[in-house]
Amino acid sequence: TTVHEILLNCKIVQMCCLILEGQSNCLIKAALSCLANLASNCNNHSALQVTVTSTIILGMLDRLEETPLHHAVLFLRGLSTSAVPRNLLLKFNIVDKLLSVVQVQNENIRAEALLVLCNLSSDDQFQDHLIECLNRFQAYDLESLLIEKRFSSKLFGAIMFGNGITKADFRDNILNLDTLDHLISEYH
Repeated sequence: TTVHEILLNCKIVQMCCLILEGQSNCLIKAALSCLANLASNCNNHSALQVTVTSTIILGMLDRLEETPLHHAVLFLRGLSTSAVPRNLLLKFNIVDKLLSVVQVQNENIRAEALLVLCNLSSDDQFQDHLIECLNRFQAYDLESLLIEKRFSSKLFGAIMFGNGITKADFRDNILNLDTLDHLISEYH
């Protein structure tokens, strides 16, 4: 028996959900950290009550301070690695929320949000969100995202758009972005 199994058997997920609906920032941070840790192991995903936990966390994203926001995005990153939770997250309009998170100042949070988008982009359901991503990133300046100082952010952004290019319906939209010219010339 692992520590995760013991915690899950003790109804830790339900307790964390109750804490997330409370007012104590310290407890909320601890609950988000616990859920992120559990979500980091795909064997726990079925026990995480993804519908309930994701709904609560997505409802909180826009009002979280830096550290709890980081834990919330880590939770979403963990879930985005498995097909079933990934499909549920896409149904919860996660892309719009993550596109807002990508614009925060903290590079670690921004990189984690990009990694979640990168994981989501491997799912066929992401096609519905690809144009939204293109439009929002163009407004945010796609070029600065893809040539950002932090290599991981650049890589996750490139993979996400690479996944989009593999889908024929969106290839022309992506290839016609003016901001990609600079990226191509920089690495050519």
